[in-house]
Amino acid sequence: MEEFQHVEQKASAVRKEMGMGVSVLSRAILTLLVSPTRFAIEQLKGRVRDYGKAIHRWNAFFRCLMIVSIVGLCFAKDNAVIRELPFGLGYIALWLVPFSRVNELGLAFYRDAFQRFENPSSTTKITPVERLRFLLFSYFEVAAQFGILFFFLPRGAFRQDFSSIIEALYFSTVTITTVGYGDIVPTKPWSQLACMYEVAVGFVLLIFALGSYFTTSLSGPSNEGSAPKGSS
Repeated sequence: MEEFQHVEQKASAVRKEMGMGVSVLSRAILTLLVSPTRFAIEQLKGRVRDYGKAIHRWNAFFRCLMIVSIVGLCFAKDNAVIRELPFGLGYIALWLVPFSRVNELGLAFYRDAFQRFENPSSTTKITPVERLRFLLFSYFEVAAQFGILFFFLPRGAFRQDFSSIIEALYFSTVTITTVGYGDIVPTKPWSQLACMYEVAVGFVLLIFALGSYFTTSLSGPSNEGSAPKGSS
């Protein structure tokens, strides 16, 4: 009887480990599909000596890439530069960088907000001012990345196609701040969904992240915290 119970306990432990393995694998696959950049930065955990410094360099690289892309697109007449690339390479690039980066930042601040409610204290010292600076940079980056995505949506996605990347950035800023002047209107389901998603990400950054920072900073015993992974 005791041997049977021992075998049953081992079998239960094996089933539990297999279930955890499947859960981890499913989460990794989902992260890879939604945000390849998030998946890549998560692989650095435990492989670099200073993960915080690696995060700073990671974000600096993508922000520089974004700025270079916007400057380059200022000289583009339209978004044909993406549509004319063979084998859909242009849209793959949009998935790998702007779309992935938006999801990376949104996930980072969403998870960080709940972690701060569960455990306001942290081993990494960082002032509330620095946390707000991280949030501000990420907020404007999300707006800029969405501007790039809007600029490359297929023709007819808006009542009037964007004449320049600056116009797309303007519309993205108006959308994420929920100003909504109405001079540019999405007319297709995919462009409408993209606008809705941008507003949702903006709410995550402002309401969830900013709200949790103020709440935990005012109510917690200490105003120390850790920078969101992938957001600094």
